[in-house]
Amino acid sequence: MQKFLRILIIIFLFFICLLLGAKWADITLIGNENIVINPDSQENDQNKFLIFVVDQFDKKNPELLSVWSVVIYYQDAKGITLIPISVEKDETLKEIKRSFVITTDKDLHVKTIKYMNTKYKSKWDTYLILDNFSVNYLLGWITNNAFEVVSTEPSDGYSHIENMCNIISENKLSSIDTLDWPLITPDHLKTNLSIESIRDLWENLLGEEQILCEVIR
Repeated sequence: MQKFLRILIIIFLFFICLLLGAKWADITLIGNENIVINPDSQENDQNKFLIFVVDQFDKKNPELLSVWSVVIYYQDAKGITLIPISVEKDETLKEIKRSFVITTDKDLHVKTIKYMNTKYKSKWDTYLILDNFSVNYLLGWITNNAFEVVSTEPSDGYSHIENMCNIISENKLSSIDTLDWPLITPDHLKTNLSIESIRDLWENLLGEEQILCEVIR
């Protein structure tokens, strides 16, 4: 009889442990769900996207020259942060080139975005592909033609972008309405952003306050 009672007690304790374990696991999983939610997908005060610079869109296989991550933010302050992921002569660029695929319509293949997100453990959904022509035009437009780019070689890329940032920080931005869209798209610029989204993004930066612009090497 005592042996039977001991067995019942053991079984009872076993089920109690199971219930407590299940409850604890449930709490832990709920906690983890709150942790793994990507804040980027919920942020309304910043936009993060990739810029791929190629030589010429009219080539059968445009050559990748550099890759940049750009963050535009507009909450307590307004600004643009540019982070070069890889430029020419970087070993990482050779690796990225192997996964850089443009479709027949000159759009970025989904496998390239997946590769970048996996490799850099980040979250990019938005991209722009620019060739040298559009880079020249956009640098001139965004700086109100304060300087003329005579070369877009990657070795000069840092100085071009840093000059652009200095000018942006000291001057007001141009209205998006002055941008000559037919000149650059779709022959020299491709993106999965709509023109309306680009317009909204840009207008969020406009105002009387100074725009912060920096290049993080």
